[in-house]
Order: sequence, then structure tokens, then C-alpha cells
Amino acid sequence: MHANKIIWLSFLLMSFVCWGADISQIQKNWLGVYQVDINPNLTAEKNISEPVNTHIRILSVNLHNQNFEGIKNCLVYKTPLNGKGGELKLLRMSLHDNCEDKLLDIGEILVQNVFNFGFKQQRNRLTLFVDDKTWVFEFLNLAVAKSYERYDKSFTTNKYPGLSLAFDIMKGEKQLEEGDICFDIDKNCNVTKKNICHLCPAGVLEVKAGACNKYYRRYCSDQTCGEKNQYACLRGSKAVNYRQDYCIAGSPVAFCKAPNQVICFNGELVCR
Repeated sequence: MHANKIIWLSFLLMSFVCWGADISQIQKNWLGVYQVDINPNLTAEKNISEPVNTHIRILSVNLHNQNFEGIKNCLVYKTPLNGKGGELKLLRMSLHDNCEDKLLDIGEILVQNVFNFGFKQQRNRLTLFVDDKTWVFEFLNLAVAKSYERYDKSFTTNKYPGLSLAFDIMKGEKQLEEGDICFDIDKNCNVTKKNICHLCPAGVLEVKAGACNKYYRRYCSDQTCGEKNQYACLRGSKAVNYRQDYCIAGSPVAFCKAPNQVICFNGELVCR
């Protein structure tokens, strides 16, 4: 009986950590939203699960801060991978910043260990479905016509007076192929290839390929890691408190499934 109480208490504590963000405060802040930009590549009222292990911009909103200055909030969802739940976070930035350039920033974690996530928008209301939870956000500054129809991402003009939707479909943008690098940085953590991992056909795989300890190179890949001739699975330098050259045989910042071993090949940690 005592053991059961301990288990139940542990479950409650875990739940509290996963739902630690003050959603009610965000709901209050977003009452003043005056522009909404929903990712046109997403389908409303559908579970978002692919590409796996990928940071996806769900939407961005423009609003005013306490000094009546325009700011931007971006809602980003990292999709689940192999039984590991996804993560929903909020990024805050200036109006001139691009959410797509900052998808890997830490931001404010709203909820972790998510396995089912979706959304819908009707009139000036946004609904987020997070597993068995539902969050509703009202945008009082968005004046919409009474004859509202279901939101359709194919609209290219503003059909509803007062509702400003910006569709950022890039002309000439095409899907990447398996094995393409979709995000890269140099040894000083400067971005050398903008994050376009949302164009990958399947999953995304992070690979240790440089001295930067903040970000990793990302490939379009639906493979797992750790098997023979695959990339090594990442532990990360923070996890092992390792600050020396990563590119060595048996590097502690990554691991392989036995009997394979970590080696460094062309600056990348792989399994042989």
C-alpha cells in the first residue's frame, strides 16, 4: 500500500513537471493578438507526427507587449520518435525575426512527452489538442466576418476583414531527398545551412559532425542510429561533461549498439 502511494505521488510529480508552463498567462497575453500566421503545410484537426523528431512551426502570432511595441510569438512542436514523446515550446522574438531560423532555440517549454498533437482555428479562436488536454485561445483583436467558413490553407487573399493571415509558401521550394543535409553549423555554432528539415520526406537524424556543442548537423533520414554503418546515437557533451576533441574512436559523446563501436569518419561519428 505504501509502495502504491509512492508510485502515485511520483506520477503526479512527473505530470506537474510536464505541464509546468503557465498556459493561462499565455492565454491572457494572446487576447491582444492582431495577426496570425498558420503553417500552410499543416492540416487542421489532424495529428501532427511526421517528419519524426523534427521541430515544426505550428503558427506565429503578432501582438503588443506592455510597452505597446510589436513582438512575435512562435509555437513550435517537436514530433515524437521511437516511443519518446514530443515537445511543445514557445519562442519570443522581434517582428523582424523569422521563426524558421530559430526552431532549435530553447524557448519556453509548454509541455513535454506529447504523443498526440493537433489544432484548429475558427473565427478568432484557436484550439490546441495536446493528448487528452485542450487549450483554447481567444484573439479579441481579430475582427472577422460573421459569414465565416472553415479555414482553408489554399486561400491567397484575405477573405475575412480584420483577419490577417500571412501564407509564407516559398516559390520554387521543393521536397528534399533521403540523405540530404537539412540543417548545418560550423565549429563556432554559426548556422551555415538554414533549417529546412520540414521539407524532408520522412524523418530527421541529428549527427555530431563538428565542435559545436549547442546544435548538431541534421540529415533527412528515416533510419535509427547505433547500428552497423549507421550514425552513432548522441549523448551530447553536456551529458558526459566532455570538452575535448569529439572526433576520436570511442568518443564519449555518442554510442553504438553492441558489438559496434564509435569511430570518427570524415568528421562524423558513426558505428562500425
